[in-house]
Amino acid sequence: MSSLFSAGLMLAFIFHTAIGATPLDSARPKALVLKPLRGIRRGSERRDVDRRALLDLRTEETFHWSDENGLVMAQFRVVAPGTTENIVNLERMIDDGAIQGIECPPAGSGRGSLNITFTESPDLQHALNVWQWVDQKPQHRFTAVLGPEDCASPPNPVAEEGARTIYDVSSLSYPGNGNTVMLDAQQTTWKDVIHTFDLTIGKPTLGSSPSDLQGRDLFGDIVDTVGDGIDMLTSAAAPIVASATKAAGAVASAVADALPPIDPTINFVVPLDAQLSGKNTSFSNITLTCLNCSITGAFAFTARFRVDKGDFQEASLQLKTSSPFKAHAQINIQTDRNLTVPAISTSIPIFQRDFQTVILPGILELGPRYEIGLGVEVDALVGDLEITAGGTATVPADSVVKIDMLSQSDDGAFDLTGWTVDFASDDATYAGFRGAKVTTSLRPAVAMVMNLLGLGGVEAEVFAKTPFVTGTFKEIRSDDCSACGGFEEGMQGDFGLGAFFGARIRAKVGKGLASAPIPIRKFTFFEKEVPVGTYERTANGAQDKGDIESYSINLDPPKATLPLEILLLVAIYSDQL
Repeated sequence: MSSLFSAGLMLAFIFHTAIGATPLDSARPKALVLKPLRGIRRGSERRDVDRRALLDLRTEETFHWSDENGLVMAQFRVVAPGTTENIVNLERMIDDGAIQGIECPPAGSGRGSLNITFTESPDLQHALNVWQWVDQKPQHRFTAVLGPEDCASPPNPVAEEGARTIYDVSSLSYPGNGNTVMLDAQQTTWKDVIHTFDLTIGKPTLGSSPSDLQGRDLFGDIVDTVGDGIDMLTSAAAPIVASATKAAGAVASAVADALPPIDPTINFVVPLDAQLSGKNTSFSNITLTCLNCSITGAFAFTARFRVDKGDFQEASLQLKTSSPFKAHAQINIQTDRNLTVPAISTSIPIFQRDFQTVILPGILELGPRYEIGLGVEVDALVGDLEITAGGTATVPADSVVKIDMLSQSDDGAFDLTGWTVDFASDDATYAGFRGAKVTTSLRPAVAMVMNLLGLGGVEAEVFAKTPFVTGTFKEIRSDDCSACGGFEEGMQGDFGLGAFFGARIRAKVGKGLASAPIPIRKFTFFEKEVPVGTYERTANGAQDKGDIESYSINLDPPKATLPLEILLLVAIYSDQL
């Protein structure tokens, strides 16, 4: 199997939503290296049919990996569709007791002899009859796959922890006696020998209709649900993995027949809880404070890739709220009395956390990164003011956003299911007699950065400002009001709830690795604002502008159904600017 891959794939998925957070100096925990999981078969495969069929050359094979608790986290289906390539999964033969032992070439030795000793002569003869195909033509090759502990000598041919050992086999020899066959083989990597594969990380949650994604049809032969069988599998897997004897093969056969089919995709769940109350930041004589800010909830993450002869057919990312998401923020902004600043727009990180990197040895690295910032936008602020506003956004569980990286149209790039928000506003206060237009926001973000073999690059960003509270204030003056002694001043205001939801996609992945990058596309797929209340206050007689008067606004808005994120916006306008 020859490789068509050259460039390194960097997939960066940035979804602006709530995250779990720690101080900025937090260190990334030790990486979680997924472990090869053996003994998983499709429902149609039974050990009581003919174990020697496992020795046959295959045009496709499926491999699984689990976390430290034995839960399946990844499925990798490798396909060898060419007439000069095949796959041999030696793990299956060891687990069934067909192979007594394997001696591997020393790591870094180039081509060497991969010596396989069979338990019984009939197994050896079947392997010789099938594997001699590799000597029929010079271009014939097959890929042999072993588990991390399958080589009796040398004991550690692979430097990377937990990686399966991959060999490119070009010829076969047999001395004519004994049960050992010698394969001319060279240790290699997944990247160097595969060109067609399916990879799923986590568990998909949307339907399986071919119209869901461009080029969908991923894992057409995927096995069924784990259900209650997962506990049985975890306890039964140990003797299957550890044993390579004939007796252990019989035990494994009984266990496999008793287990239900297995779903090899369990969710990656990312906790989003964060308590941010009391956090603040200051710049240019402006102070932002989270008076009462918190986020609760969790996301389940799924990544799916399908490559055919080096060309991407599918590259998708999916997030699902595995529990209700609730974000509350009450933000206070204060400015210096004599402040004059030009228009500014900035976000300052107040929390940052690198979660545990997940490694699928030789195939994938996934490193989640989380950040929360306090944002402010000011249009030519003059004078002193103090504003407090807030609200709560609640998103139900099982809300799904799915991104199709290969879509060439804005409409087809995103699929949203259940993304609604129940919103309620806090009371707001405004103090000051100087004009300004100010936006304050809590800006959480989570980034999923992945390296996958060597396949170009993709970057997708989903961002939102939701819900936001809009307050439009205006100073009022009257020099000819006869009822108020010829002078009146005060404030008028209107309030609204709004939502903004947008996305940006940039990718180098497409038909062929040499294809031009997909242009940067930035678009809005939801934007709405609804009125929720009004405010008016007047005062007779002249008033000293140097004295700050506080205006309290009690809001009782209806619940609004809006998309996700938490952004609180208060806009103050003055005709004196």
